[in-house]
Amino acid sequence: MTVELDRRKVLRMLAAAPVVPGALSQLLFACNNKKNDAGAAGAPGEKAEPFGDQKPAEIPWNGKRRHYDLIDNLSFASLRNEGLLVDFGTSDYLKYTLGGWRTGWGRFFLRDGVAYTHVVGVTTRLYFPWDRSEDLVVRFRAKPFGGDFFSLYMNNKDVQRVDLTKSDWNTYSVKIPASKVVAGENYMLMRWNSTEKVAGENLAAAMDHIHVVPASRAEEGGVLPTQTTISGKARSGKDEAPALLLASGMTLSYWVQVPEDEPLLGFNLGLVDASSGSADMKVRVTARADGSQPAELLSKTLSGEGSFTPEGIDLAGLGGKVVRLDVEATSPSSSQARAALVQPALFTKPIP
Repeated sequence: MTVELDRRKVLRMLAAAPVVPGALSQLLFACNNKKNDAGAAGAPGEKAEPFGDQKPAEIPWNGKRRHYDLIDNLSFASLRNEGLLVDFGTSDYLKYTLGGWRTGWGRFFLRDGVAYTHVVGVTTRLYFPWDRSEDLVVRFRAKPFGGDFFSLYMNNKDVQRVDLTKSDWNTYSVKIPASKVVAGENYMLMRWNSTEKVAGENLAAAMDHIHVVPASRAEEGGVLPTQTTISGKARSGKDEAPALLLASGMTLSYWVQVPEDEPLLGFNLGLVDASSGSADMKVRVTARADGSQPAELLSKTLSGEGSFTPEGIDLAGLGGKVVRLDVEATSPSSSQARAALVQPALFTKPIP
């Protein structure tokens, strides 16, 4: 297997939901399947717990089996907010680097208030999804060790040389033309000019984050996301439950294999932090199978806080396929309200 192996091919090989390829994804997929199967083995079908004043009969997934929990598998999802932020100060970057398998990324460190990852050797690779071919601006926040510069390539096309002109942390911006960006999986390659032996490792540099934004947004002054926390709790009456919390402008993407038997995407949907009581938020859910155009599954405008409705989305037409599920939240106002998807999961028919 080569390092440049398309992640979609790995998905098909694993027939799994995680989008982190290589040995790490196989381990994580096995653990997730074991967890899901173990949870399903105790009961053929789940009795759905009402949220707020709901009744079990009103819940579309009542009696079905939970197949894939979106909160438990949040680490496999991609979050776009003010572009795509690959944070090398957390484990989040692993899903863009083949789980760290032979992609040139080394150990994680926290020093002088900065969390970062070492660039080991002279070649580093990054894989990230993008919806369309368009001009991009990529910002690298890096600190050199042995490397004075790196040559940047996008999808095996030369972009430019990037000189690390500061001896300490600094942000370097590069514009990538649309002709070198594809709609789908993009492959970024950095070739460093040299390394330095540090604590037994051949280090070129340290990387804090890589931020990818549309060039049009960068020209408007687009900055790093101010809100990246998307898991928390939602409350309805006396009930409180885990939820995905999306602020306006956020899109959360999962790569999943839809179960074949009576598949359904289910969650309770409402607003939180809508202090004014009149905030509007549009939530849109789409699915894109490999090689197909995205299909809209849900489009709903939420108003006011405290009311949650159960949403059951029939996925029968996607059964057995590997798809990308996108959940997008948008609002015309500057409200701090967030859309809450309470206990979101893929469900399937109960075990006989």
